[in-house]
Amino acid sequence: MNTQNSKNSPNSTNATESNSTMKKFILPIIAIAMLLIAIAYMAGMFTDKIQPQTNAMVKDEIGTSMLITSKEVDVVESIPAGVKARETTLISSRILSRIEKIYVRAGDSVTKGDLLVSLENSEFKAREAQAKAQISSVAASKKEAKQTLDRSRELQAKGLISTSELDKAVANYSKLTAEFNAAKQYLKEAETALTYTDIRAPISGNVVERNAEPGDISSPGTPLLSIYNPSSLRIEANVRESLAVNLNIGEQVSITLDSINLKLNAQITEIVPAADPNARSFVIKADIDFNEHILPGMFARIAITNGSENIILIPQQYIHSFGQLDSVWIVENSQLQRRLIRTGVTKNGQVEVVSGLQNNETIALATKVH
Repeated sequence: MNTQNSKNSPNSTNATESNSTMKKFILPIIAIAMLLIAIAYMAGMFTDKIQPQTNAMVKDEIGTSMLITSKEVDVVESIPAGVKARETTLISSRILSRIEKIYVRAGDSVTKGDLLVSLENSEFKAREAQAKAQISSVAASKKEAKQTLDRSRELQAKGLISTSELDKAVANYSKLTAEFNAAKQYLKEAETALTYTDIRAPISGNVVERNAEPGDISSPGTPLLSIYNPSSLRIEANVRESLAVNLNIGEQVSITLDSINLKLNAQITEIVPAADPNARSFVIKADIDFNEHILPGMFARIAITNGSENIILIPQQYIHSFGQLDSVWIVENSQLQRRLIRTGVTKNGQVEVVSGLQNNETIALATKVH
């Protein structure tokens, strides 16, 4: 038995190797054949081919349509601008002195003549008193010199005194008169300096900024307060020279303040007759009416008309958007065709078409598209 098994063993090994070799070749062939069949099916080899044709559009598939016509509109440029006060002032001291009290803060309203700041005035009161005392002293000496002069003239007329003595009396009186006039000027100066210790509002308006506090030393020219007149606000903008040269004083412009969502009209009141050599622009100023919500420094925009142009405007509902692509349906030979367009600004439901449409073309709303 053992001998017979050993004889059959090589045959079994050969059969196994033969089956394995067949599988290696057959399986790839089957896979390739199936792939070719799938490709042929997708290419339509097993179905009847339909000749290309154009299906006529049914009438109710085309919705509301409109004929494209261009319109001539004004070209409006938006120029950045700012709000400034025509009447504004910086309050400062004329003398060097310590601040005793400040009566207002930023945001307060003041009337012309209101007391704003009090400075230490003891030194100036002393100067005033000294000037008054000096006037009294010189006035007494002057009175005495006048009496002496009158007597000297009487005596000289009688020949009782010499001319030289009369001249001395005249000179003394003239000297005291000059000293009296100088004392009066010194008093006037002291009184004027004393008035500088009370700083009052030069205009009516609102306090914008407070730059000092009681106890600080005020020096001439150093700002203590800033005041502006809210009824004197205006819009100022730098307009490029090619646009500014066509503007005229009295021309109406539109103003927009985005921060308070306000639009208003203004009139150009001033065009600075010199251009900025660096920016090549002119400063344009336009007065605006009083509004309690408008404050100096606010950002604004001036809309200035710069000629006209022909543009195409279509209602927004005719435009179909796919991501960043916009398209419309064009009616040609009673059929709808999709066309890509490039759009511009949108205003009041109308969209500007920059490119993609021409005059006398018809667009429509598609109610049903195959």
